[in-house]
Order: sequence, then structure tokens, then C-alpha cells
Amino acid sequence: MRSYEVALVLKPNVEEEKCENLFGKVTSLVEEAGGAMGGITRLGKRRLAYEVKDCRDGNYSILKFQGGHKVPAEVDRVLRLSEEVLRHLITREEV
Repeated sequence: MRSYEVALVLKPNVEEEKCENLFGKVTSLVEEAGGAMGGITRLGKRRLAYEVKDCRDGNYSILKFQGGHKVPAEVDRVLRLSEEVLRHLITREEV
């Protein structure tokens, strides 16, 4: 299994419940594929460098997980379809 990290920028007005639902969806997706979640770090609300989808601020979070080579593609698909996500980036961590 490989280690991955997802950097998320969520809309600033997203409710806590919707955040937890999104994180839960990613967690269940990773675990169903035989992977494991490493943790979720919330960095809080910060100013964006430029306006994205009419938002000047964003809630930053970092999710870490381990999984096979197909898991990041599925996580990427789910995050692209989510209305709460302004931007995301999935990177593989080097060991």
C-alpha cells in the first residue's frame, strides 16, 4: 500500500455537519477499498490568493490515507462531484 495526502479547500460557509459527511464519505471509500485512514488535520479558515467560485476565503483540511493505486482516482472523483470543495490536490507521500 502507498501513502497519500489530500489537501482540501472547502467553501467558507460550509456547515460542520456537511464537512463531517464529506470526510466520512472519503473515509468509507478508502476503507471499502482495503485502505486505512491516517488522520484528518483541520487548518481552519484562511484567505485565498485569488477568488475561486466567488469565494475569497476557504476552510483548509489535510487528509492522510493508505491504499492501493486505484483509491486516489476514486477519491478524486468523489471530491470533484462535491459542491463543498473549492479545490483539492492528492499527492503520494514518499517513504
